[in-house]
Amino acid sequence: IEGGLNFAGLKNNAIDNLLEAGRQTTDAEERRRLYQKFQTAFAEEVPAILLYYPVYHYGVNARVKNIQLPHTLFQPSDRFRTLYRWYLQPAEDAAQAKALPLLEIWSRRQ
Repeated sequence: IEGGLNFAGLKNNAIDNLLEAGRQTTDAEERRRLYQKFQTAFAEEVPAILLYYPVYHYGVNARVKNIQLPHTLFQPSDRFRTLYRWYLQPAEDAAQAKALPLLEIWSRRQ
């Protein structure tokens, strides 16, 4: 795929099929199994040696709630993949939360 992320230029139909099947399945256990098979095949082929694995840190206002970052980030924009679930805590709740001790806030939300 032009503009894709196959930096090593690997051409292996079995590996391609495992990756594609892993992306398409909605079953988490099946995805895990397929990706494990991919990792084994990739390690046997050794098309590249991975030297860098980025760790992302994000700063978010405390009023923004229900932030769930995806487990996989292929592009910088992927961090917004779950944006539709985010919401702002109403101002009156935020003011009340500031007035309550932390333990009380935690117990109210359980």
